[in-house]
Amino acid sequence: MQAKFARLKIYVLGDLLIKKGDNVLYSGRSRILIKRWKLLLLLLFQEGEKLTVEELIDKLDLEKNEAPRQSLRSLIYQLRRDISSEGFTYIANGSGGYHLKRDTPYWLDSEHFVELLQKAGRAENAGEKGRALNLYQEALNIYRGQFLANQHLEEEIFQNARSRYRSKYLEAVVSAGKLFRAEERYQKAIELYRKALSRHPLQTDLHKKLINAYKENGQPGRAIIQAQEMQALTCGSSEFSCEKIEDDISKLVELNISSSPVSFLEEEDYDEEEAYECHPGEFSQIYNLERRKAERKEKELFLVHFRLKGGEPSALNRADILLRQVLNRYLRSSDVITRWEPGHYIMLGIDIFPTQIENVSKRVKEKFERQLDTGSIRLDCQYRSA
Repeated sequence: MQAKFARLKIYVLGDLLIKKGDNVLYSGRSRILIKRWKLLLLLLFQEGEKLTVEELIDKLDLEKNEAPRQSLRSLIYQLRRDISSEGFTYIANGSGGYHLKRDTPYWLDSEHFVELLQKAGRAENAGEKGRALNLYQEALNIYRGQFLANQHLEEEIFQNARSRYRSKYLEAVVSAGKLFRAEERYQKAIELYRKALSRHPLQTDLHKKLINAYKENGQPGRAIIQAQEMQALTCGSSEFSCEKIEDDISKLVELNISSSPVSFLEEEDYDEEEAYECHPGEFSQIYNLERRKAERKEKELFLVHFRLKGGEPSALNRADILLRQVLNRYLRSSDVITRWEPGHYIMLGIDIFPTQIENVSKRVKEKFERQLDTGSIRLDCQYRSA
């Protein structure tokens, strides 16, 4: 199968997308697949093996139809009509079953993804580190998300595929991250790990690698914040022991730092468009420094306490991460925030008026509640002059 001749393109890493040339045949995000596209996927991941009429009727839930075999023939006809290309027959039948012809010119992203990873592995084993890294990056760019990300998958063949491609993706992230860090391109490794964790947030090994990459990049404050996020995400999962995670974190964040946490502000790179997030020790030092400045210049400082209330532990963990994202996005770049403890964030507003504090608190609360997926949790905001 050669991609350059392909007219039919099928994307399964992420939400399902099926194209013929420039024409989009399917780009739905419904959790329930239209049956003819489910039929295509069943044939596609059968890898050329025949599926019998009885198997297809069962897998496509056609038994309840008045004429199941006729319903199947109708689906086959519709699918052939949708994907047909001049001179090619994609679906073959015979001996009581159907299969997808492997010599037809279609392009499947998951196949290309695996091919690139195999080439990257061979290049790495041959000592061609630069070429391997380029191939890993090309493969990772194909991975838009987990296999049929938005679909409810009952069939074992699809569940196995989702697990297999997720494992390959995570292995590629680890390999590429290792190569970036070997070249001391720590920021690239950080971006890679963060993107992977946005898709698969419960991967504790990636959290640990990200923490170490922050340390190697001279960002100990960010390392501590990441450790806190790892704890918030994984302690609510039955798969992980909070005691074990806390022990891991204490080892990971053993940092050789100066006696003045305020120096982090001068040493670390951070996004100037976002609020400055730091760990509680650094926050206390910044607060004391800014309070002395404010007294000399007769300017006002405000402390705002954002507190999550209600909800089950697992829901609170999700809400904790959402609140952090909202605060980083919607506070001013001059604001300083810290996660004081789970469910509690403190903001230091510098050179700001009471009406502005009220507006900031209101905006954060509105944005948070709009994105929250449960009504059992609420956000309480209180502020006072510092």
